[in-house]
Amino acid sequence: MKKVDLREEWYDDKKKVSVVIVDVTESARKLAAGHLCGPVSAYYLAKALASAALLASETSEMDEALSIQMKCTGPLGGFNVECTADGALRGYTEKKVLDGFDGSYLTNILDFLNVGDYHSIEPWEYSECLHKNIKQRIKAYKK
Repeated sequence: MKKVDLREEWYDDKKKVSVVIVDVTESARKLAAGHLCGPVSAYYLAKALASAALLASETSEMDEALSIQMKCTGPLGGFNVECTADGALRGYTEKKVLDGFDGSYLTNILDFLNVGDYHSIEPWEYSECLHKNIKQRIKAYKK
């Protein structure tokens, strides 16, 4: 299990406001890599882990854990994530690589190679996918 990278909690007694901030970037990166997730699966795994970490901040006993499970008919298929009271995280997505989301199906634009960088997420998440896509594009371009 990976730990929440950062969990900050504040409470203003006068205004009766509670604020919780979590950062699960490193944990999500390691879990996605360990499960061989593609870029889109990794993105949604990170979102689910952050949700679990935020909700688990409300646990009161150290032996408590919060689990979130989603099943769907969409391309992702769903996910399972868990966060314990001390911030230990684990999780996975049902489908690791979502076909058609790496950009390889996109045509070249104005005779430039299109590397399929259309995810708006961190490049480290899909660098292998980009390398493969670039090789495919160069091969197709040379024909």
